[in-house]
This record gives sequence, structure tokens and C-alpha cells, in this order.
Amino acid sequence: MDSPPHSAPASDDTSQEREALRRHVIASATHGVLIVDNAHRVVEVNDAMCRLLGYTADQLIGRHTLNFITEASKATSLQQQAELQLAATVFSDTLEAIMITDADNRIISVNRAFTSVTGYSADEIIGTSPPLVSASHHNAEFREQLREELFNTGHWSGEAWNRRKNGEIFPQWLSISVVRNNAGEPLKYVAIFSDLSERKAAEERIDFLARHDILTRLPNRFLLRDRAEQAFAHAERAHNKVALLLLDLDHFKHINDSLGHPVGDTLLQTVADRLRLTTRDTDTVSRQGGDEFLVLLTDIHDSDDIAPIVEKMMRTLGKPCSVAGQDMTISCSVGIAVYPEDGIDFDILAKNADAAMYHAKESGRNTFRYYSQQMNEDAVARLDIQNRLHRALDRNEFILHYQPLIDLANNSIVGAEALVRWNCPELGMQPPGLFIPVAEDTGLIVQLGEWVLNEACRQARAWHDAGHGHLIMAINLSPIQFTRGDLVATIRNALAASGVNPAHIELEITESVLMKDTEHVLATVRQLHGMGLRLAIDDFGTGYSSLAYLRRFAVEKLKIDQSFIRDLPTDPDAGAIVRAVIQMAKSLKIAVLAEGVETADIAHDLDLLGCDYAQGYYFGRPMPAEAFAKLL
Repeated sequence: MDSPPHSAPASDDTSQEREALRRHVIASATHGVLIVDNAHRVVEVNDAMCRLLGYTADQLIGRHTLNFITEASKATSLQQQAELQLAATVFSDTLEAIMITDADNRIISVNRAFTSVTGYSADEIIGTSPPLVSASHHNAEFREQLREELFNTGHWSGEAWNRRKNGEIFPQWLSISVVRNNAGEPLKYVAIFSDLSERKAAEERIDFLARHDILTRLPNRFLLRDRAEQAFAHAERAHNKVALLLLDLDHFKHINDSLGHPVGDTLLQTVADRLRLTTRDTDTVSRQGGDEFLVLLTDIHDSDDIAPIVEKMMRTLGKPCSVAGQDMTISCSVGIAVYPEDGIDFDILAKNADAAMYHAKESGRNTFRYYSQQMNEDAVARLDIQNRLHRALDRNEFILHYQPLIDLANNSIVGAEALVRWNCPELGMQPPGLFIPVAEDTGLIVQLGEWVLNEACRQARAWHDAGHGHLIMAINLSPIQFTRGDLVATIRNALAASGVNPAHIELEITESVLMKDTEHVLATVRQLHGMGLRLAIDDFGTGYSSLAYLRRFAVEKLKIDQSFIRDLPTDPDAGAIVRAVIQMAKSLKIAVLAEGVETADIAHDLDLLGCDYAQGYYFGRPMPAEAFAKLL
């Protein structure tokens, strides 16, 4: 046979090169290559085909193709079945709701989570075309944008609102995808959504807690500041005023101390409810912590309009209430600062309202005061006094003056009241009315009171040793000393250090002490009596003690307040009160001392009324120990 004209015999070397190249190409091909002979048996296969069919080269070479293709088909079917089973499990058991619709938006399948979230069973919902988002929460523009994005991109996701079967609207995170055919036409829509109700509720609670007081659920200072700034801006445009009120409950600490914090918390909730009732929807009541409340009054046309609102608040708060089985009444002291006269910044107004509130406290409580520049100056001076007091205790700048106590029957000195004075190197001698209130508010009165007790007991022992063993030393105790520190231990140490006879020490307390945390005070008083000390009630008539309390606390002396004594010659009512107190004390075998006696006529009248003792400028002003010794 003649050779083809276009083919020339090849050398053995050339044939080997071609064969090597052919094998390299087949082996390195990314697609599967399978070479069979005329009997359909495999003679050559590359790695890609082995991986595709799941066989090794040795398992394939020499085999008829029908054998392994059938096996591979069976294996592939089993693999597809497993994938379909997995997909069905995911669809059924996932926690996210899944809904599948046809191209006309008719539901063809839903999972269990869909039923759990919406309340619709599969039988109820399949074949229907419900909206994916609530028309009551999303307008037509929102729904149109959703459709456009789904049409253009084949996908939409975002937060939306939907409606359950029971009519409840709920938030959801919704994701919608389009399934298209080969021509790009929509075949199905797959919507996957999760219920955001719990997460939304948690977010709202976190936001609420960040802006409100937990106990009273009133706005806190953060939210109040935000509303105040909005009110300031509105007032500036409308040429109106805004008032910021600071309310501080009177004697609230004593309620906590005597009845417990749960009762105090319930009372604070009652206060919050009553303040809500006395304010408008445009106003804001806020709790700042403790027993302080801030009230923001908006749209005030004139500063004179504020007082009637505050008076209404105080009347409402003052109504009797029952808390945890305890009947009680409450009062408050209120400071008022007005925008823009008293400040155009929230912090400045709050500071000025605080200064005004302190003036209300100093005016006797249960009242209100407007802020003035003088109050700010007083607040600065008060802070200066507070800072100086700390240094004064360390520098021993305090001294005691002594005012004589007189027996009216024979006009003789029977004792002395120890009165603390502050000899400040920079400011000079300071009266107690200036620094005692500051010391009580800051708690420094405990340390100062301890010094007074020690010094007064030391001086009493010195006078006794000098031959005046009959003298009584009267020492004032602050109510704060009963609630802070260990008063009994302090007095016991002062007695031991001085060696004074306890029977010659008379402790003076105010009526209010008897009414606060009664059992604790009674236990303390009994310990003091057990040590041999005497007890007197100071400023009697200005408080609200009863005969039962006087007997229960075994009081030895009543000191009638000087406000009644000074008016004795001119005010019949004052005379009647003094006469009644003396008669009552006599019936209880309690001695009576009149304070503030400034004239011989008053001293004479008191003697005629049967008053036992007196003190006042008529007999002698408070004086240093040396001057008092000379008077003796």
C-alpha cells in the first residue's frame, strides 16, 4: 500500500516525543479525559476523571464503561438524596420563618417557624397572598421601593413590621430572594424572617433604664437635661420662661433609719405619683437620687405664675398617706430657679435651684424660695465655711464659752451651759449659728461634738476641784450624734478621761430627737441614764413631743424656748403657754428652765409662775471659762 502523500515516516525518537507530549497534556488537563478501545474498555484515564467518578485509575483501566457508569449513577443519586434530606431538615427545623411563593405571590410552602411566629398554620396560609409587611406601619412609598429593589437586584433585606394572626403588629428582620429560570423570569420568591420582638423589647428597656430612674420610673437627670434644653430653645422663640424646681423631702433620712429602706422606697414612689398628678403633660418630673426631685415647668409667662403651682405640689405632698401600714405625712423644701433670669444653662439653673432649696431648709423647711444672687453668694460663703471647718478641727481653733444657769428661788448660779465658739484666725470669733448648721450637714458635728464633750467634762471637773462641786454642766447634743458614730462610747470616754461625776453632767437634746427612730434613741437614753447622767429637753415648745414621750424618756428638765419668754410681758398667749408648760412639768415632777431672760421684770414674772431656773443676758452672757470663774 502506498503511503499517504502528506505523511512521511517518522523516526522512533520523534514518536516517543509525541507520545510523551500527549500523555502530559492528558494528565495535566483540568477536565476529565477517558480513552476507550473499540470494545468500550478503558485504556487510559486522567486524575480529573478519577476524582469525578470516584475511582482510582487501576479500578477503571480494563473495565467496560457500562459497569462503572451505572454504579456512578447510583452513587450520584444517593448523594443527591442526602442533600435533599438535609435541605428538608434545615427548612423544617430552622428557627427562622421561611415562606416560599410562586411567581404570582401565592404561598406554596411554609415551615414550622413560620407558624410559630405568625400564628397561621400551613393549611390556613398556603394558596393565599398575604402582604409581607404591614400596611399600617409602612407607607406605599416604602412598599414600592421594596418591589423595585427586588426586581432590579433579585434581593431585599431590612427591618419591617408584620401582623400576626391575632392582629398583633411585630417587628421582623426580613430577607427576600428571587428564584429565576434560565430565561431570567421569576419562578419563586423565598422570604426568610425572624421575630425581633424580644430584641426590640430588650433594646427599649436598656434605653429606658439609661434615661429613667428605676425605682420611680421618672426621667433621670440625663433625660431631664435634654428636655430642658429643648424647653429653653422654645422659650427663647416664644419669649416665655422656664422654671426649674428642686424638691428635697424634709427629714426623709429619719424615715429610712427608723422604718427601713423598703418603706422609704415606697414613700418615694408615692411622692413620684403625686408630683405627676400636679404637673402638666408638657412638664417633666425627675428623680435625681435619694430624696431629691427636679421639676421642669415649661411655658411660664410670668415668674408669679410659679408660686401657685409649687403651693399645689406642697399641698398634695402634705396629704396623709399610709405606707406599709404606717400613717405618715411628708413635706418638702423647694428651691426655684427661672430661665433666663437665673441662668441660661441647665447646670447653672440646677445649681441655683439647689442654693434656693437650702435657703428654704434654713427658713424652717416645708416652704419654697426663689433664687437670688444673694443666695449664690451665701452658697459660696457656706462652702468656704465648710472648707475652713475641716482645718479648724485639725488646728484646735474652737473654744467653749459658758452661760450661767440661775436658781430663781435664791438668785444663785447652779450651773453653766457649754456653748462652742469658733475663733477663726482669718475671720475672727464666729457665732454658732454660722457654722453649726454647716457642721451638721457635713457630718463634722460628730467630731466637733466629741471635742465639746471632752472639753466641757474637763472644765466641770476643774471647777469641782476648785470648790464648786454643786455646779451642773449642761452640754448640747446634736441629733446627728444619735445617728452617726457611737455616742454612748464617746460620752463614756469623756467621763473617764475627766473623772467628773456623771450626776453633774446634763445632756440637752431637742424635742425632734425623741421622735426619730424612737427605739434606738430610747435605748441610747437608757444607757446614758444608767451611767448617772441627767437629761434635759432644749427649746421646748417648738417641736411636737408629748407627755407620753417625756415620761418614757425620764426627762429631768424642760427648757422653755426663748421665743415664748421674750414675749411674756406683752403677749398673753405667750404667758398662757409658759404657765401651762410650768404646770404640766410640775405635775410630772420635771424641773423647768426659761431661756432668753433679758430683764428683771421677766425674771420676776417667771418666779411668780413657779419657774425653777433661768438663763439669759440679764444674768450673764456666754463667757470664757476664766470670766465665769470670776463670776462664781
